[in-house]
Amino acid sequence: MSSSAPLEVLLQRLQIPSKYAQNTEDGQINAQVIARLNAWKVNASGVLEELRDLLAHQNVGMHVSLTEKAKIVCAIAPFEDENENWSSQMSKRLATEILKEISEPDVPLLNEILSQHVKSMFRSNPHPSLNMSTGRKLGRPAGGPMASQDFYEGQTWKGNVGAPSIVLWCVRHIETDDYNRLWHLVIPPTMTILDDYQVLYKLKGTQIVLEILERVSGDLLKRTGIDGLILQSLNNCLGHFNHEHSPHLIRLAILASLKLILLTTSPGSATQFDQICMLLGEGVIGTIWLYSSAKHSVIEASIEVLPSLIRALGLGSSRYLKALVPQLVHPLIPAPFKDLSVELQIKSLQALTVVLEICAPRIRQWKGTVLDGIARCWVTTVEKTLDMNESEREELRVQLRRACGALVQACPSVQEDEFKRLRDTDRMFGDLLL
Repeated sequence: MSSSAPLEVLLQRLQIPSKYAQNTEDGQINAQVIARLNAWKVNASGVLEELRDLLAHQNVGMHVSLTEKAKIVCAIAPFEDENENWSSQMSKRLATEILKEISEPDVPLLNEILSQHVKSMFRSNPHPSLNMSTGRKLGRPAGGPMASQDFYEGQTWKGNVGAPSIVLWCVRHIETDDYNRLWHLVIPPTMTILDDYQVLYKLKGTQIVLEILERVSGDLLKRTGIDGLILQSLNNCLGHFNHEHSPHLIRLAILASLKLILLTTSPGSATQFDQICMLLGEGVIGTIWLYSSAKHSVIEASIEVLPSLIRALGLGSSRYLKALVPQLVHPLIPAPFKDLSVELQIKSLQALTVVLEICAPRIRQWKGTVLDGIARCWVTTVEKTLDMNESEREELRVQLRRACGALVQACPSVQEDEFKRLRDTDRMFGDLLL
């Protein structure tokens, strides 16, 4: 550009205060700090507007150097997510507008950002299981038995509050053929973020992994040993129940794990079957359902993504019917002092329907349990004993009918036997058993 001074000043003003990174787990920031951060956030939108106008005046596409483009992206990319504490709808709109004008991201720009900016942010916290020069998994953790503990000491990268967002922006723009060239720059910061002990960083790391899995080749993941490393890290995410973002983390971690397994294993192979069984049996059933039964939002998140696991595992899911059916039927049954969530009921029914469809040959012994839960839940919709609006009530009734339809397909005899007895018991079941 003809003059870089105004640009440098604006980019400096967009440096996100490190206070945003503090107390992210317990939210204990005093009122004065919050007021200053809110004032900074409002001011940032004005600075972004100034930057947009400056770049437009200087004809950004023609006169901004590669070095300057990288600096601009590093300053602007963290504002593209309006859900971040330091961003807003206006900031997101302006950031997206500026980044679009810079030009389509290419390998030279991505390399400049990752090698000259991101790498230095994470240099002081090398991941103990990675060769930092190649992005390959090490045979044994570097630094000995205390390496993992040392990994959490002096996490200076957290002072660069927007660092995870910059990594996320980069992986969103890396094409499949370019991963080989940028792998050693992408994987180290990704694994550092994913393996952090704080839920918010684990969540951001999982989002980064999901973006990587959109375009990376399974061969590269396997060849570098990163497939197993990421899968273990995602599995560790499933044990975090007590943060307000835990449900979102668990939902994304399960989806990312399944996507990774399907990408790096052959369809129908024993390896694929075993890894999905591990995810469902030990991850969902043996960890989430066993240890977070009182966390309804966490259970709901796991049930929401359960259909994808059931479909991927196929009839092999039948081995888990002893856990699946009771867990999915339990939210349907009213009981004194039981806090029933309509959303959990709907998601449980959706998952139950998939289980009935996929595991149809093994459902006969469970038909009584399933029908009992469905019938009891139907009574609550007819008698309106639960606090729900009409749209929720109607959606719940739709899902109950669908589950009944799936049960009939799996066990045709219920049509003339159990269904007939229900109709004879009370006419209210007529609309359920269409």
